Amino acid sequence: MAHILFREAGIQTITVHLTPGDIKSATPTVIVPAPGAGNAIWGIAFYGQLKFNGTAYSGGDNSTDIYWGDANGPSANLAVNNQLINPSSSTYWMDSFNTPAISTSLALIDNIPLVLASVVPNTVGDGDIYVTIAYRIMALHV
Repeated sequence: MAHILFREAGIQTITVHLTPGDIKSATPTVIVPAPGAGNAIWGIAFYGQLKFNGTAYSGGDNSTDIYWGDANGPSANLAVNNQLINPSSSTYWMDSFNTPAISTSLALIDNIPLVLASVVPNTVGDGDIYVTIAYRIMALHV
């Protein structure tokens, strides 16, 4: 049985630290920048950790979404939907991306960044969130 190392398969990881100000902002945080024309980000897996600092998040939808898009919202379906961030202790979550296998326009993923945002940002809370994404840049055949 052959073993494929992540670096040999072109898989990359990135970790982003989100402060309470980032989490309560209506502006999405770019996790993986736009990869350039003719390329798309293939999200493989993610790990998130909430470092509880004393005040649980509230006043919004108490969730975060990871999606392909920008400040105008998602361009394609959500990659990771509704991860809860309002517990009163430090927590973690991990999963694979749940992008549905549907046929749609390449324009929705071509050179589009992967971002994290809340649909309705929280107004209260002081925890930090760390998000690690495993991904690969895929060349589109356009």
